[in-house]
Amino acid sequence: MPTLSVRILLASLLTLLVFTLLAVPLHRQPIVSGQTPLSYGNTTSPPDPLSNRRGGENTVFKALSHGRGVWGEVNHDGARLRNIKYPTGLARLRRDDPSALTPLELAQIAEIRHVLTTYAADVWPGWETHLPPLLIRKGDFDYLIGHPDPPAEFEAVLDLQLDGEPVWRMDGHLTPAPVATAWPVGDVWAATTPVRDEFQAAVDDLLGEGVVVLDDVAFIRAVVHEAFHAYQMNAYGGPEHLPEFALTGDLAWLDTLTDEERLALDTALVAEGQALNEALSEDATEAEIHAAIDMFLSLRAERRANLPDEATAFERSVEWTEGAARYSDTRLMLLAGSADYVPSHEAAAVELAYPSSAAVWAHFRAQLADVLTIPGGYRDRFYVLGAAQLFILDRLTNDWQSRLWDEGAAVEDLLAEYASGSDTFSEDARKLYLTPTPLPWAEGATVAKRGAKGQTLR
Repeated sequence: MPTLSVRILLASLLTLLVFTLLAVPLHRQPIVSGQTPLSYGNTTSPPDPLSNRRGGENTVFKALSHGRGVWGEVNHDGARLRNIKYPTGLARLRRDDPSALTPLELAQIAEIRHVLTTYAADVWPGWETHLPPLLIRKGDFDYLIGHPDPPAEFEAVLDLQLDGEPVWRMDGHLTPAPVATAWPVGDVWAATTPVRDEFQAAVDDLLGEGVVVLDDVAFIRAVVHEAFHAYQMNAYGGPEHLPEFALTGDLAWLDTLTDEERLALDTALVAEGQALNEALSEDATEAEIHAAIDMFLSLRAERRANLPDEATAFERSVEWTEGAARYSDTRLMLLAGSADYVPSHEAAAVELAYPSSAAVWAHFRAQLADVLTIPGGYRDRFYVLGAAQLFILDRLTNDWQSRLWDEGAAVEDLLAEYASGSDTFSEDARKLYLTPTPLPWAEGATVAKRGAKGQTLR
């Protein structure tokens, strides 16, 4: 089995693809203060935003990894006020240095920090007190921003600061490839990414030039997603401490599915997404939400009836880790797309524009309505299915985040607490979600070895 670092890297490569292919809708609205509130319409209204948006009070950041390190006191825009460590060595960048960060790249980095500082508390209480450092890869160098105690190989760049704190640089790279991921830097996990142009080049090499165009917002959102993963890692003390729900990593069963069984699996996953979509309908009553939850849980139990236990463990693990991260980046984009968001000065100067909240929510709902439109395969469906369950929990309770975090509870188990208890549905109701053809594994069909033809779902 691959080492943990390799497994994380492979997952990050998949995350890179998912984000560049699906994360951000095309509709944009300029960031202009003083706009009137948006009208969302019947199918695109996001859940009520969290009401506890923080003001400009000071917050003390503390590194959680093994209880070591102090971030120093910061104000609302993330500027370091105290406890800055300056090394004796300073790196000087020439204006013609191709590895120097450009004004646009610095603006993107500043906006990532600004939007996280502005809304992290609204998205996930506690995230704002443990915002991770950023590790930016460019050319032959890594840049580090916001680290409480940079490793010795990093030097502060002369005459370059961001939000009043130094930017650090090292010769070489900590990550083995140009990917967006969470990565340990010393005792602290950081959100890491190549600069956008190198990110784009990596995607072009993988998919072909022009297949995917990575714009400013898609880039920012990808890093926000990884910033949440870094928060998970710092809070739990590393990936080995994350809930795994008896996960072993053995997904060989996926390669044994016949074409018929793959079609049935796809059909069942679409049905689950449609049931969750019903629960997120703007005009759904509480009873209808509970009924949709019942349907979702019934469909999921039917799909898993003859799948190996490893399938259930894998899905629960991905929904806990990636579903929570997808919920968080979607929730943050909903807030950043609102008319009252004021971007960083650097972002405003380069006219960076977020999609409207309505466009973000419509895009998410469209993916949920047909999870087969999500690029990738089996694993990627559960980013959105997990996030959708969390958005439903937003409508039903205020304590699900602490329970998910503190108890390590599975997303679906929390949702099941709000089911009405009914496990019977009319034939008409079931036909809204599933075709009349029974699932092959529900009939006790033998799972045969899949031939070479066809793309793996993994």
